[in-house]
Amino acid sequence: MKINTQKLCEELKVAGITTHGNCNSNGVVWDDDNKEIQDRPDVKAIVNKHTPETTPEPTVQDQIKELKKQVDELGKKIK
Repeated sequence: MKINTQKLCEELKVAGITTHGNCNSNGVVWDDDNKEIQDRPDVKAIVNKHTPETTPEPTVQDQIKELKKQVDELGKKIK
C-alpha cells in the first residue's frame, strides 16, 4: 500500500489521534511516546481507508464560478 505521509498524518489528526507527524510511507505510525500504534483498531481503520491521492486545488476559474453561484443564491434570498 502506498502511503502519503502528510495526508495520513492529517487524517489521523482529524480523528483525534496525535502523532506529531510520526508516520512513514509503509504505514507505520508512532504515538507521542514513540510507540508503534498502527495496529490499534482506530489507527488501523484510518490507515486501511487512506488513499494517497490529494484533492487537487480548484482552479481560479472554478473558484470564480463557485463565488458567482453563491452571490446568485444570496441575491435570491435578499429579494
